Amino acid sequence: MRGSITIYLCLILVSVLLVVSIASESARVGVVQAECKTFTGMAGESVLAGYAKQVFDDYGILLVWENYPMEDQIKENIQANINMADLEGSGTNFLKTELVEVTAKNKAYVTDRGGSAFVSQIVQYMKYGGFLEEAQKLIQESENEERSTLEYSTKESIDTVNQNSKELMDLADKIDDDLKDLKEISKLKTEYSEAAKSFETMKERIRLKKDVEKKKESYFWERFQTAKKEINKKKEHISDLLFSMEQYVKKRENFLKETNGTSTEKDFVDNNLDIVKVVKSKIDELEELSLSDISKVTAETVEAVSEEVQCMKTIVEQIELLTTRGGIKEDQNTALYRTAKSVVADGVLSLVIDDVSKISKNTVSDSGLPSKNATKTDRKMLKKMENKALMAVYAGLQFGNYLEEKKDTCLKYEVEYMIHGENNDKENLFGTVTRLIALRNLADAAYLITDQVKMSDIRAVASAAAAAFRMPFLEPVITATLFEAWALVEAASDVRGLLDGKKVPILKSEEDWNTDLWNMSAEQGGGKSGLSYLDYCKLLILSGDSNSIVFRSMDLIQLNIQKRYQSLFRMDQCLAEVNFKVKYNIRPLFLASSKVLALMGEDGQGYQYECSYRNTY
Repeated sequence: MRGSITIYLCLILVSVLLVVSIASESARVGVVQAECKTFTGMAGESVLAGYAKQVFDDYGILLVWENYPMEDQIKENIQANINMADLEGSGTNFLKTELVEVTAKNKAYVTDRGGSAFVSQIVQYMKYGGFLEEAQKLIQESENEERSTLEYSTKESIDTVNQNSKELMDLADKIDDDLKDLKEISKLKTEYSEAAKSFETMKERIRLKKDVEKKKESYFWERFQTAKKEINKKKEHISDLLFSMEQYVKKRENFLKETNGTSTEKDFVDNNLDIVKVVKSKIDELEELSLSDISKVTAETVEAVSEEVQCMKTIVEQIELLTTRGGIKEDQNTALYRTAKSVVADGVLSLVIDDVSKISKNTVSDSGLPSKNATKTDRKMLKKMENKALMAVYAGLQFGNYLEEKKDTCLKYEVEYMIHGENNDKENLFGTVTRLIALRNLADAAYLITDQVKMSDIRAVASAAAAAFRMPFLEPVITATLFEAWALVEAASDVRGLLDGKKVPILKSEEDWNTDLWNMSAEQGGGKSGLSYLDYCKLLILSGDSNSIVFRSMDLIQLNIQKRYQSLFRMDQCLAEVNFKVKYNIRPLFLASSKVLALMGEDGQGYQYECSYRNTY
């Protein structure tokens, strides 16, 4: 009886112990899994907490510099947490947790996907910083600038006129040179005069029925033949000249149609064309007469010879009537046009910056910069104009420029670098100034074309200068050149004022206009109202290539962090996201349920458990 009770109690005890062990193992595994999740999360958070402090302090961007592999950082953090529960320091604890491996999943560096993570942080940083209103204002200014130049493009206008007129003006210059050559007939005139005098003497003797003196007849024919040779030398020259003049007339008609010109006044070509035609016809007539085989002037041949002499007389007289453009009177109008042409051709950078010796000469090496290995920008991020405007505002806030340099930077003109992208300050400043002049040129031209008084002055000068050049068709060319030059000089005046710290409004009025047509010099412009130099630079950034702006921003951050703190720092080694998977092994301690046993690895030595973690700033 006692034995039965003992057996019964043993069976009950074993069953209880089995249930307890299964429950304990299952609970232990559940606790270990929860603990592994905690270890994984803490490791991920620790990596994110190890952001580059100096980058955040200087530029407000949270980045993890992977100066040694992220996987190794995670392993160290997880193992340290496991070891905290092991008093003996053997690497395991009562819960039998072991770290097997850590695998990074799709590392996301800030330079990947066109710097999308970088842009996202800047956008959020600027929004939370309260700069959204400033970005909206910048967008409004950009729209004002676009509206002011929508219906007029000065550069296209002047280029069209110059392109259409260049061939015509070159042809006019050639005709003028040819006319000068044709008028060189001193030998012809001398020989003809002598022949004509001698012929008149012989003609008179024939009329009086006297014999012609052989000596005088010989002298006449010698002079006459020499004169004919001189005319024959001009023959081909006159044919080419006539062809050029006829081509000129046709091209001028087409030019006037293309430029809406209405000039009906004759120019120097028109005045000479009829004369050249007469000369050409008389030369042909002289050839047809062909009396060079006559060996003697007799009563029977005198009229034929007289006709040929008269033909030669007409040729000489007509050539003497030809006029050239030479000797153009240099007055205020023509001088103004020449100055305007020089302004348009040479540009006005020298009028904007007086002392280039004061410009920063800082230069950086462009090797290893993010922009040199740029990937295509995520268009979704910068598709919204608001985000692009926030990037422009961020640039003005964090980076230095010509008027406001930042301390301890590799380049002094950082905003200008974002706009132009060269590796030295001087080229970046000149590139930015050139673009500012182009921007202001369009805006100033858009106003100038609406100012009737100023346009009237331009047309008056153009008309007078065209008349002085003896080419009325030049009026639209001179008008366009004066217009462009004046707008360009005004733009240079604006930029000069901006570089001196003054402001210039986008949409000008008569009171804001600084320059004078009669004095093509860019005096300092600007005032107290309008946009500043930095504001205009932001507009250039806003209208620039998004991809370039993003990566040039990263260039500047990398260069300055290297200069200030750590020479090995690289943006393409910085993570903005942590994404990894961890594999754990849990050694069995008690009996377990079938559900727990299903976690057992192939070797049967422990339970396999995996955790994933993904987070971003």
